[in-house]
Amino acid sequence: MTEVSAVKEECAKRERIAESKAQEADRLKSHLKAVEADLSGQIDKKAQNLVESKVNALHGVYEAKQRSLDRKFKAKTASYDSCMLGLLLYGVLITVFTAVRSEAFVSDFKTFFKVVWGFLLTCFGWLENGANFMAQIGDKIPQEIVATIVHWLLWFIVLFGVGIGAVVLLLIGIAKLVKWYAEEYADNTSLGFALVSLALSIFFAEEIRAFLPINLLLLLILVHIVYVLIRWYVKGCKRSRGYY
Repeated sequence: MTEVSAVKEECAKRERIAESKAQEADRLKSHLKAVEADLSGQIDKKAQNLVESKVNALHGVYEAKQRSLDRKFKAKTASYDSCMLGLLLYGVLITVFTAVRSEAFVSDFKTFFKVVWGFLLTCFGWLENGANFMAQIGDKIPQEIVATIVHWLLWFIVLFGVGIGAVVLLLIGIAKLVKWYAEEYADNTSLGFALVSLALSIFFAEEIRAFLPINLLLLLILVHIVYVLIRWYVKGCKRSRGYY
């Protein structure tokens, strides 16, 4: 019985030791898991910081490269614009000097504006005749003072009212036409076509006048109108086919 009791005590002692070691192993396992989680978090954080630093560095390099390319592009654009402006001014000056020396072109230029001025004077004469005709209505009033007042009142209303209204409508129409042209066709192509047309009409003024007896300035305007109509037709065809 003594030996059995001693064996039982030894077994109980060993069980307590085993339980203690098992608890210690559990605590160590929990500690290792906590350490592992902490190390994993630190690694993830360091990796994220490293990636962010790399991304920031690459972004800085990209922005610096983009700024450099933008500066080069602006410099080349400015150089190109300066070159084009110089060539344009040179072409305009040569064309103007040649136009001044061309007797046919200078004559047609003066004739064109003389005809325009004559047409304006004719319109003013028609308007004045209309004002005089309307003013005669006031002359039919028996009272002389009232007739005079009505006469000149009608004259001023017709002459200045209709005239100013016509001028305002004309200016509005011209402004809308210029705006439409500026939005749709005011580009380098139109400018180049206009300069080429002007240069050809100046250099070959005598030949054109011999072949086609028409005012050169009027011919330039008509040619440019035809050019705009052709571009309008082509643009309409492209829009109908889905190119715009």
